[in-house]
Amino acid sequence: MIVMAFPFMANANTWLTFDSSTKVDMTYGSNSEYCEMVTTGTDPHIVTYATGDMHLKDVRLEFYYQSSEDIDDLQLFFRDPESESRSAHFRGLLTKTSEWKFVSINLATYRSQHSWGGSGSKLRMDFGNKSGVTIKIKNIGIFGHVAVSDATKQSQSRAIERYLAADYASEVSFVKVTEDKVIIRGNAAKSGYRLAGVTSYGNTFEMTDYEDFGEVPAGDFEVTVDRYSLIAGYNYDRLLSKFVLYENNGGVRNVSHAHYADEVKEIRHAEPAVLKSKKGLGMPDLDFMSEIDDLGLSWVTYNIMVNTLVMCNGSESDVKHEYGGKTYYINGSTLATIDSQLKTCEQKGVMVAAIILIHPNGGEQEYATALSHPEYTSGGIFSMPDVTTIYGTEVYAATIDFLANRYSQSGNGRIHHWIMHNETDQNLVWTNMGKQPIMRYVDTYEKSMRLVSNIVRQYDQNAYVLGSFTSSWNTKHKDTGDAGFPAKNMIDNMLVYSGVEGDYRWGVAAHVYPQDFYKPEFWKTDTEATYSEGSGFSTFKNIEVISDWMLRREHYYQGKEKRMLFFSEKRK
Repeated sequence: MIVMAFPFMANANTWLTFDSSTKVDMTYGSNSEYCEMVTTGTDPHIVTYATGDMHLKDVRLEFYYQSSEDIDDLQLFFRDPESESRSAHFRGLLTKTSEWKFVSINLATYRSQHSWGGSGSKLRMDFGNKSGVTIKIKNIGIFGHVAVSDATKQSQSRAIERYLAADYASEVSFVKVTEDKVIIRGNAAKSGYRLAGVTSYGNTFEMTDYEDFGEVPAGDFEVTVDRYSLIAGYNYDRLLSKFVLYENNGGVRNVSHAHYADEVKEIRHAEPAVLKSKKGLGMPDLDFMSEIDDLGLSWVTYNIMVNTLVMCNGSESDVKHEYGGKTYYINGSTLATIDSQLKTCEQKGVMVAAIILIHPNGGEQEYATALSHPEYTSGGIFSMPDVTTIYGTEVYAATIDFLANRYSQSGNGRIHHWIMHNETDQNLVWTNMGKQPIMRYVDTYEKSMRLVSNIVRQYDQNAYVLGSFTSSWNTKHKDTGDAGFPAKNMIDNMLVYSGVEGDYRWGVAAHVYPQDFYKPEFWKTDTEATYSEGSGFSTFKNIEVISDWMLRREHYYQGKEKRMLFFSEKRK
């Protein structure tokens, strides 16, 4: 049996209240813990109403339930008015269960489409067409992001440090993802331990959002599970999960480090990129394409603002993309521009490193809202992706899956490497996630990097996923105030993650600007760029500092391959 474990929903953004006077074909009763309905006819339904206004990010209908029978169709009506055109069906979502089971439904599309979500908004819930079904529901509300206190952030950051530093007696040692299965091997130090898959939006250090795969025997074990799982209406791909041993002895705690996929089933094979020279440039627009030959370029960086490309809703002129059991839409005109530019690069033998950027505004607001991190603060240029919820993760994964699939084969152009976001050591500016302790921020960035790596390697096994950093090596830029992190600190911690959760092909996209942008004579003015590993900055003056870090054998990918160092932005 597979059991989903979720944190208790202590803070709803908007609670929903059942209006017992609206019940049809059912009885209704409630106590301090839950409400109970028994269906008495073929059209059982009841209306709930919101106790307050909903914020834009309040898009998840969530509740716990028990049901004496499978309910073939949960239909929701977004009143008022009440009509079939203002309703949505969620079939197969509510199954028979005597235990409390969690449900999360993304209502973003319907909120936007029906302009629904003000104070007193009514939601009619229809529970199939069977009589004699007993349904219990508790903790029902419309959820969005609940603010995380500074104290909680610090506590979580310390928990991450303890998790990474722990010396566990048990391990998950190997994970293989086939076309339809996931094979997990490891060693349990004693009996009674259980195997779990921590979802792409879950946390190992707190054991949240995990799937339980049952007890494993002491000693060596091998467990095979299905690759896909139905979670909150999504056909979730366990390619994105990491796997861990845990015990529940008066509380859930992991007893091993988690482990991501070592082997992933190839959908297609892509040949390695051939770099003709070291000369490259950032590619700003279509007019630039004619200059590739004149400049003798071998590579370009290419910005992809995903929120102007992908949508949750679309028209006939857009391209449909199916992922996770959902349909997404690719903006036809934006796609045509990308195709044209990347095809030209392919024809001219130019390697492309795509920079994946997320802005919380622009494009379709529903998509941008779902994708941007809930702790993004105003003033940031770009956002960290939302890897805290299934609906944020699924939107993000669908986007990367489309890009990796389309641009890994001849004819459409090709993305050879993936630069993840921009100057991530500036967490309030270029990859905004709000003010954070470094380990909580790195943990989130690591989830973004892993998600992209695992999806991309299905299509291109030679692609690198590159972390983007400024020239702040052992310091932070003066304009970050009390935020920002030294790049070396982040990179060192990424290496720790690779050591404990399985290595993957990641490298560094370094921006070797002078320490003062307005004083480009780096050989004169970069006084904090020295020739030791303790240097404050790593600029053109002392690029051997970051190069030496990459050349250390213990920093190699799987101890065998030097990680890619890519000077993706520079000024001189």
